[in-house]
Amino acid sequence: MADGGIIKEFLVRLGWKIDKSSQRGFEAALDDSKRAALALTATLTGVVAAVAKVAQSYEQLEYASQRAQSTVAGMQKFAFAISEMGGNADAARGSLQAMGNFIRSNPGGEGFIQRLGVQTRDANGAMRDTSDIMTDIGKQVRGMPYWRAKNTTAFMGIDENTLQAMIRGVGDFGNEYSDIYKRVGVNQDQAARSSTKFM
Repeated sequence: MADGGIIKEFLVRLGWKIDKSSQRGFEAALDDSKRAALALTATLTGVVAAVAKVAQSYEQLEYASQRAQSTVAGMQKFAFAISEMGGNADAARGSLQAMGNFIRSNPGGEGFIQRLGVQTRDANGAMRDTSDIMTDIGKQVRGMPYWRAKNTTAFMGIDENTLQAMIRGVGDFGNEYSDIYKRVGVNQDQAARSSTKFM
């Protein structure tokens, strides 16, 4: 009530007449305002927390995509397609990161992949998205005996469940996933970059 006393003194100095009834009404209005301010603060805190959680998730995807040498959209598209074919999305993202590490860390890594019949570079000589490379590897190992496909892909860091989903084929699931984001107007790569700055 100390605040109420200060406000009362201030209003009296301005020439306002304060009676008990008016004072109670004024103090009730102040209490309502305080409650509304606290509710607004709580709501805003919740909104900021939710935005931070989404931003943190996209920030992690941004760094994972860099390790994978893939775009966020490409990595998420591949992970979704693998999960639709019985694999695990997290394991698929891990396999993409392992593939990115394989290409980055092994001088003969690109040659190894090319000997499988998969191009690692586009027509301009730029590295292809690892998710596209992995999809093409899936097509190539599909015709191999399983033991050979498993050993070949394990050498590149691809886990067995992801391999099995790749052998089944990812179909159009990746494109369906991309279409969902296009329809809602979200650019995952831009969202990831913005989230990294936000965090």
